[in-house]
Amino acid sequence: MLSHLAEYLERQEQIRQKIIQAIIYPSILTFMSLSIVTFLLTYVTPKIISIFEESKESLPVATRMLLAISHFLQNYGVILLIFIMLIIFFYHRLIKNNAFKERVDQFMLRLPLIGKTIKLLETARFLRTLAILTQATVPILQAFQVAADLVSSIPIREQILIAKDRIKEGSSIFLALKRSSYFSSSSLQFIASGENSGNLEEMLMRSAQNQERHVEFTINTVLAVFEPLLIIIMGAIVLFIVLATLMPIFQLSSMVS
Repeated sequence: MLSHLAEYLERQEQIRQKIIQAIIYPSILTFMSLSIVTFLLTYVTPKIISIFEESKESLPVATRMLLAISHFLQNYGVILLIFIMLIIFFYHRLIKNNAFKERVDQFMLRLPLIGKTIKLLETARFLRTLAILTQATVPILQAFQVAADLVSSIPIREQILIAKDRIKEGSSIFLALKRSSYFSSSSLQFIASGENSGNLEEMLMRSAQNQERHVEFTINTVLAVFEPLLIIIMGAIVLFIVLATLMPIFQLSSMVS
């Protein structure tokens, strides 16, 4: 049991490091990009475009849009920053409320890729804990309760507890978890095989390992999709700022010629 517990802690740490690795680079890239864009909009662009405003000529639509965004950030940027900080503050306060947290968890589970990753993480943690407890000869209903308490997503935890009640009424583990819709078909097949062969503990562990492999694959996929997408979006924003700044110059040049 101790060796399985050590392996469990090691796998949890590896997955945690994977998630941090997946978050930290895009976060730094986003912060730096937003800082550069904000600097351009609040300091550089207005000074350049103000020269053309004085000429009383009609500015291109893109330039007028850029000026509107720039003026908004100059006049209300501090208020916007305070508003965002207040949202973050109240979110951390409200997330402690179970009803609010459940709504947030439900929303997160509906998100593409992110929702799938959360499902895989939570079910992998549950299955590995359940495997360790059953190997330690803990009664299955008690093991279900303890393992469910480690699941942080409220909708998934509630479905696991409903599955526990079905098992108490005589259902197999496979059928009880299958009705929850949160467990992958491959993991459920491992569980069904374990119940039929009388080797449930080993199959639960294999099922957990299978879920963890899916977690790593999904994290790598999210990272592979998000990083270039973020670069493309930020590049498009900078391109819009440059073009909107240069368009009055082109317009004035054509008028002179």
